Amino acid sequence: EQSSPEKYLCRLKDQENFKCIALVVLYNKEVAGYVCIYPYSTNGILGEEGFSEIADFGILEKYKDLGIEKKLLDITEQIASEYSNIV
Repeated sequence: EQSSPEKYLCRLKDQENFKCIALVVLYNKEVAGYVCIYPYSTNGILGEEGFSEIADFGILEKYKDLGIEKKLLDITEQIASEYSNIV
């Protein structure tokens, strides 16, 4: 899926409708990364199984060597695991 303003507006709408949990990483008051967690995904071949899905995980290029990516992934997996044993 290509990045586009429409995609991110859809993600924000999903968050407003409690379909996903959106996290934004700030580093020195600047956005450094983001992720959306769908606790009960309906996408893909296992979509009807109620597994958690991690979507749109990203760290901006200039922040990639600071350990932010691992920390965000750890937090994301922790949140997702509260809803499902399979992510």
